[in-house]
Amino acid sequence: MAAHHKEWVAIVRSFGTDYPDDIVQECYIKLMKIGDPQKYFENGQINRALMWVTLRNMFYDITKKEASDIIPYDSIQNTVRTQENTEKWEALERFEDKIREEMKSWEYYDRQIFMLYRDTGYSFRKLSKEVGIGTRSIFYTIKKCKEKLNEALGEDWQDYNNNDFELI
Repeated sequence: MAAHHKEWVAIVRSFGTDYPDDIVQECYIKLMKIGDPQKYFENGQINRALMWVTLRNMFYDITKKEASDIIPYDSIQNTVRTQENTEKWEALERFEDKIREEMKSWEYYDRQIFMLYRDTGYSFRKLSKEVGIGTRSIFYTIKKCKEKLNEALGEDWQDYNNNDFELI
């Protein structure tokens, strides 16, 4: 399996990660824990399809763990205003204003794709069909935009979650 290490790294890199070697190493560890790496071989040859699925699943597992630190934009939009949480609602409005200000500094293409993704709720695939842009391009654009938001407003998001509304 390790003889194909460069191939596995290239596969994981195609998923859009900045650290493919780490994910491949985690995959090796997972396979050793499973204890039956022989199922990845057929007639003495490695089953590349099974390995691809395993690498993809490992990538998703790791990115899910990282996602807890990222601003979940969907939860911002779904907050309901009530009398009890007026201060929270006002802080959320200030936070959304900061998001809009941050987006003004982005390239036109990035801003438009992110706004379509945010406002329509479409999946990458559906968005790709609607606008005629490849899903990979849309994925990377949305990922880059979310990273920019997290970098610029991550501390404000933490303040919001910690009920430090006056700091926003």
